[in-house]
Amino acid sequence: MPQSTIDQIRDDRTAVLNLQLDLHTVERVGPEGMGAEFGLNLHGNRVLRSRAPLAAGDLRWTLVAEIDEDEAFGPVRTLQTRLLTVGLGVSALFFAVAGWLGASVTRPILELARTVARLGAGDRGATVPVRSTDEVGQLADAFNRMSVDLERTTVSKTDLERLAGRLISAQEDERRRVGRELHDDLVQRVAATAIEVGRLERLATAAPAAALEGLAELKHTLAHLSEDIHRMSRRIHPAMLDEFGLTAAIEAECRAYMERGGTPVDVRMTGEHGDVDDVPRETALAVYRIVQEALRNVWLHGEATEVSLEVRRSADAVHVRVVDNGRGFDRTQPDWRPGLGLASMEERARLLGGSMRIASAPGQGTHIDVRLPIGSEAG
Repeated sequence: MPQSTIDQIRDDRTAVLNLQLDLHTVERVGPEGMGAEFGLNLHGNRVLRSRAPLAAGDLRWTLVAEIDEDEAFGPVRTLQTRLLTVGLGVSALFFAVAGWLGASVTRPILELARTVARLGAGDRGATVPVRSTDEVGQLADAFNRMSVDLERTTVSKTDLERLAGRLISAQEDERRRVGRELHDDLVQRVAATAIEVGRLERLATAAPAAALEGLAELKHTLAHLSEDIHRMSRRIHPAMLDEFGLTAAIEAECRAYMERGGTPVDVRMTGEHGDVDDVPRETALAVYRIVQEALRNVWLHGEATEVSLEVRRSADAVHVRVVDNGRGFDRTQPDWRPGLGLASMEERARLLGGSMRIASAPGQGTHIDVRLPIGSEAG
């Protein structure tokens, strides 16, 4: 631009009417012509041009305003650049936060899925780390509790085979013991009694006094023999349960426990909704066998000085509680396995649709609670 033009603009402090214009552009504007367009100025630069006609009396003027395209659209382009930069930054931040949130949700879910697969493969007791207290953390905590309970209550195939082997061995041992008692004890005592009867028969005429004395001893021997036969038959099948009911059978079993040298048993038989004896035969037999096995475990392993037994009938179940202050045991030990007695008690309760809960600790005794449903719940 000429220096004179620049000096004139400085003197007037405005470029209005001081810049040369493309007259061809003005000539193309009619009397009503007005608008805006892109074009080139005299220096060949792209400009944004606005024009409008102006009438002053008889004169017809055309007003034309031009601004360089770069100057006109510079703020817009700067704003576009800023918006694009901020948008990219916000998008990157959004994707980073979304990825972190997704990982925080999917990672524990994937860990839980892998742990479930381990549990399904036989790794009982498998647990998943709990890293939060939200819904996913609560789900993981609930799964861990389920896995621990499943480990405590589920018996593996190896445990079942071992338990079956112990059961067969126990049955053979019981049969062997019963056979030995019959052969070595009862049969010989019956034979000795028969011999004694023959001897007394010969003394009846020769020495009546000696015969009477021998009869008294024979009577005493037969009484003991009858008690031993009754005790053996009670172990094989509780006939008293069928004849006199559950209460009498349990009281007789507690007396037999004390006669073997056990501590006195505090027995309580209560019926909140009906008589304890008025229960189905299968339930009564299960209650009797559970009590019998519990007292046997106390005698063999508990070394207890206090034993309490409560049998209570509610509206829909029979509840059995056996409590002793014996040695107790720790079920959380890795090598702990339920004995044949506890296993048979749990199995009897399970077969009747009931449940059995055992609470024990070393030196703190054992609490056994059994619930056997009756009526519509049974079976």
